[in-house]
Amino acid sequence: MNERLGTVVDLLAVLVLLGAATAVVVVEPPGGALLRVPLLLPAILFLPGYALVSFLYPDAPRNQAARNDEGWSLTPLERAGFAIAASVAIVPIIALVLNFTPYGVRGPPVLGGTIVVTAVLSLAAFVRRARLPAERRFRVSGSFVGGLQTYFTTSRRGARQHSPFEVKSDSHRVLNLVLVATIFLLLSSVAYAAVGPTLPSHDQDATEFYLLDENGEYLLGVEESLDGGSVPANIVIANQEKEDAQYTVVVKRQQVSVGDNRTQVQQERVTDRVQTSVAAGETKQIEKTFEGGGENVRVQVLLFRGDAPENPTAGDAYREAHFWPAGNPTESGEN
Repeated sequence: MNERLGTVVDLLAVLVLLGAATAVVVVEPPGGALLRVPLLLPAILFLPGYALVSFLYPDAPRNQAARNDEGWSLTPLERAGFAIAASVAIVPIIALVLNFTPYGVRGPPVLGGTIVVTAVLSLAAFVRRARLPAERRFRVSGSFVGGLQTYFTTSRRGARQHSPFEVKSDSHRVLNLVLVATIFLLLSSVAYAAVGPTLPSHDQDATEFYLLDENGEYLLGVEESLDGGSVPANIVIANQEKEDAQYTVVVKRQQVSVGDNRTQVQQERVTDRVQTSVAAGETKQIEKTFEGGGENVRVQVLLFRGDAPENPTAGDAYREAHFWPAGNPTESGEN
């Protein structure tokens, strides 16, 4: 490898991998789901630490005597190990900082912050490395790959150094497979938890949505049939998403059948649509009167962020609530 290219190829690879990880999340290309784990794993668990280590230690590895005379540098194996350890520290710090911003601790902001920090550290590492004399700069050619190869395959102190993963028997082969599978599952779980899709939840950073009756109690059903009557209620929207939001409320009256521990919708119609805005941290109550009565009738109330689709469904809604205007026909098994 060209000597000049060897001093920057690792940092260029970091930037290329960061770009690929960003693209697979933002652009979502065909087959992107299969690429998420192999691209996001290094972006979260290795590249941030590698960029930091490259910034702190721009020198090529030297022997022990040179270390004592000219300062401390890292061997290739130490550089790789510290990169993983530093990544484990950097990503939680980024998440902690985001916790005090309007973005909150969510997958996309954490990934974006990690990519920005890693890119900045990579550029700073390039500058530090460029300021050193050419013979002292860390380079991939011969030092990094060769150092790892030396550790795993060559002799040390006159005795042959066996590779930690050298297969000596069938039991060793099985243990190696179990070890690799365990590490892969662990890292996959960490990466998915950090940058996987955010599921709707009712925690403190999400919108709370529920129905209250005229007494301020949760509205689930009306015990007595109200044929020809009405059911007064309040639709409650509590915006805990740290930013102002626009919502659309859709009310549907459904004729259902209940049996075999399942509730199936036979017919339904939209009876009302309401658009409203709720400021960050505020709670809004919308007074509403629902049509009462009807055997096996369920009133479903859907909440959408922004506009609702032309044919709204519970599967598309951000939040869902419902009640039985003539009492719940079944005590269990509702779907």
